[in-house]
Amino acid sequence: ICHLVNVARDIGRRLRWKPSWSKTANKIVFFRMSKYTPDVSNWKNAICVVNADGSGFRKLTDGTHGDFNPTWSRDGRNAIYFSRRDADTGRYVVHRTTADANPGDEVAVSDPARNTFSVSSLKDGRVFVTSWGRGIQDYCFLLTPGTEGSAKYEPVKFSPPQRGMADRISISPSETKICYDFQKGFGMNQYPGRTIYVADFDVASRIVSNPVAISDPDPNPKTMTLYPCWTSDETA
Repeated sequence: ICHLVNVARDIGRRLRWKPSWSKTANKIVFFRMSKYTPDVSNWKNAICVVNADGSGFRKLTDGTHGDFNPTWSRDGRNAIYFSRRDADTGRYVVHRTTADANPGDEVAVSDPARNTFSVSSLKDGRVFVTSWGRGIQDYCFLLTPGTEGSAKYEPVKFSPPQRGMADRISISPSETKICYDFQKGFGMNQYPGRTIYVADFDVASRIVSNPVAISDPDPNPKTMTLYPCWTSDETA
C-alpha cells in the first residue's frame, strides 16, 4: 500500500492538471502538484506555462501554495487567473499573473474576506467566479478584479432558480451560453453524482436561463461527470 501511495504521489507531481489554452492559441497554462496530501484542498501546486509546441516550460508560482485551476483572460491582456487557498483561513483568493511573470509577481485580485474561486472570464475583463461568505445569498458573480478591497462583485442569477450548485462553469466564445456541472442541493461539495448542463447567458443582465441537461439528469451517485469546456468554434 505504501508503495502504491508513493507511485501515486510521483505521478501526481509529473502530471499537468487542468490545462487551459491561451486565447492567442500559442500557450498552455496548467498546475503541477509539488506536495501530495489525501485532501485535495491541502495540495501544494505550481502554476506553470508552456508553449503549445511543448517548448518554453516555466513556473509562474513557486509551488508552496495551494494554487489551482488557472484560466486565461479574454480582454487582450492574456493575463492568467488562478485560485489560491489560504492555509490559515481555508478561503480561496483569486490571483492574477502573466505568462512572462516570475514566482512572487502574482497579485491577489479578489476580496480575501470572501471565499472566491475563478472559473472563466469575459472579454470586458471581468472574471466569472463562485464565491461564498457570511451573509452572502448568491454564489455566482462577475468579478471586476481589484486590490486592497476594491474588487467588485456583481451577482449572477439563475432563471428559474436552481436548487443546487453550478460548478466548473465555462463561458462560450460568443459569451451567450455557459456550460457547467451541477450538484443537487447545497450540502458538502461532492464530485460524483453530477449532471452537465448548457444554458443561455445574458452578460448585460447577468442572468443564466433555459438550462438543458446534456448528461444523465438522474446520474449514478458513484459516477463522476465533470469539467465541461467549449470548443473554440462553439459547435460542441
